Amino acid sequence: MVLHPYSLKNFMRAFSHSKTDKIDAKNIAKAVYLLSDYVIKSSEPEDLVLELRNLFRARKLIVKTFTALQVRLKKHMLF
Repeated sequence: MVLHPYSLKNFMRAFSHSKTDKIDAKNIAKAVYLLSDYVIKSSEPEDLVLELRNLFRARKLIVKTFTALQVRLKKHMLF
């Protein structure tokens, strides 16, 4: 299940100002129970979505590497 982090934070703030793992776990359980109509059911992405995600990550890495190489080349050419 997925709850928006900001909504969960506000919900938890209404119940307790203390912050421990045990209190957080109880408050998250309360939130899921009380806000069950607003909770999005999570599911695993389809294979195509996972493949596209991996391609975008690979492209981002290639662009980052290419940009770093361009910067190094420009620095080298100045001296």
